[in-house]
Amino acid sequence: MSRLRRAGCGVLLLFASIGLAQATAVPGVLRDWTGWALHGHEHLRCPALPGSEGHRLCAWPGTLDLRVDASGARFSQRWQVLEREQLLALPGDARWRPESVTVNDRPAPVLIRDGRPVVRVAPGQARIAGRIVWPRRPATLMVPDATALIDLTVDGQAVEAVQREDDEVVLGDVERVESDTLNLEVARLLADGTPAVLLTHVTLWVAGRPREVRLGPVLPEGYVAMAVGGELPVRLDAEGSLRVQVRSGHWQITLAARAGSPLEGFSIPRASAPWPEEELLQFQFDPRLRLAQLSGLSALDPDAHPVPDWEDIDWGLADDVVSVSEVEVERQTLRLRPEDSATLMVRQRGLPEDRPAQLRLERELWLDFDGAAFSVHDQIQGDPGSLRRLDMLPPWQVQRAELDDRDVLLTEAPTTALEGLEVRNTSLDLSVASRVQRDHSTTGWGAPFSTASLTLHLPPGYRLLAATGADHAVGSWWGSWSLLDLFLASLIVVIGWRLGRWPLVGLTAGFVLLAWHEPDAPRLGLLIALALALVVGSLPAGRWRRLVRAGQGIVLVLLVLTTLSFAVGQIKLSLFPQLEYGAVESSRYARHVSYSASPPPP
Repeated sequence: MSRLRRAGCGVLLLFASIGLAQATAVPGVLRDWTGWALHGHEHLRCPALPGSEGHRLCAWPGTLDLRVDASGARFSQRWQVLEREQLLALPGDARWRPESVTVNDRPAPVLIRDGRPVVRVAPGQARIAGRIVWPRRPATLMVPDATALIDLTVDGQAVEAVQREDDEVVLGDVERVESDTLNLEVARLLADGTPAVLLTHVTLWVAGRPREVRLGPVLPEGYVAMAVGGELPVRLDAEGSLRVQVRSGHWQITLAARAGSPLEGFSIPRASAPWPEEELLQFQFDPRLRLAQLSGLSALDPDAHPVPDWEDIDWGLADDVVSVSEVEVERQTLRLRPEDSATLMVRQRGLPEDRPAQLRLERELWLDFDGAAFSVHDQIQGDPGSLRRLDMLPPWQVQRAELDDRDVLLTEAPTTALEGLEVRNTSLDLSVASRVQRDHSTTGWGAPFSTASLTLHLPPGYRLLAATGADHAVGSWWGSWSLLDLFLASLIVVIGWRLGRWPLVGLTAGFVLLAWHEPDAPRLGLLIALALALVVGSLPAGRWRRLVRAGQGIVLVLLVLTTLSFAVGQIKLSLFPQLEYGAVESSRYARHVSYSASPPPP
């Protein structure tokens, strides 16, 4: 199911907080102009759906009352429409089209949009009713995606356990009735910042009838909700509780909030059942702001307790509002109960002056066609620590630099006369172009790097033999040898020794060293021909020897043909290296190899 389709079930609706925001966000002198400013854009008053790229929810569904018999179905449902006229989905599809549809007891025309019947409804409370006629009752009937609560009656009998498959409801009681149970698991992430952000992840295990439940209150005192969403229709009421339309299954709900005052401690309100008595709390401090931790709570082992993958959850907010992965710090994992009260212990405010840099280098090098020098592109990311300048050492020549996709002024250090740039950000995303002679092997930067990965682009006619000092090098001659290659190459040399001693050993060894990894090299043909020659020399005169010799002749003919084709190609490339790549992409320079370097020793 796509993200947008899931958003049809996972609804973002903050009625209380949105109403308050609309009442206070506009100055009094401009409030009379609100209607004029939003004319044609009334949907902007509606809450946004998380991850739906501009889509907003302007209608909230009630319970769908569906009564089915052999001749057809009758339905009714209440909706709350927030802003402007909406197209609301009806039960049925293009085949089973609703008839006699009324909105607040007034006839309304039924339209078909994307194969689904819809009706136009004005803002306010609306009751939609209608019927569907069929000659024979179908096994399933399509219902609106956003509708979670369904009261189904089949042939006068209420169906206790309504079975729903995606956007279809089964017209019958096909499951045994389960008791209504609801189990919750709550995990929170408190991210220090200005303001502090509280992320709440609720996991629900539901059994029984579809129903609406009230959970909470879910937010501590002083926290303001920013977004709520999930896989079920959910809204946050004025008392700070979640009202969720649940149905059988395993579901997740997310809630993002911000602190209304500077963070000094943390506690949660006591909530009624089925809210759990214990929650899991993770605290993440921001080292750019302060070094801090929460005290007064019991610590937990994060490996022994399931922790949500906070970075992969769509909170429905901009990345700069909810950022839990920008700064890599170890998070406290704590047990939280309503009677607990945590205190924020600040060990240091601001960044230490002598903290080490944690920089990552991704480098691409392009070798000139004459092999004399490299054109280099560096991508440097990470925490600069206490670095105030990033200088390039001679004989490297820095040519251009961009920080966060903006050009940076290159300056000369007053004491060392080295060219570089000033570091003023607490996190770097730097792109630098430079030049260096071929025989220089250092990074060229005056700062150390925790990790480095390099990609070398070679022009036609060049090969990389090996990359010393790297953890692994992909594409080099040395790194291309596999265990199978070594075995087959050794077998060819040994057979050559048995057949012709040193002269043939020299020829086979030269082929192995120079041409083994070249495309279309006759490796297998040479091995078979040498093996047959060894067998022919070992067989006595007779029928078998004649057969093997005939096979050897065929193999030799094929070997000569493939060797001639291979030799012609190699001679052509030696004279015209630019023919090595018949089709080169516009973004490519030539064949490239990459390797990663380990961090320097402490």
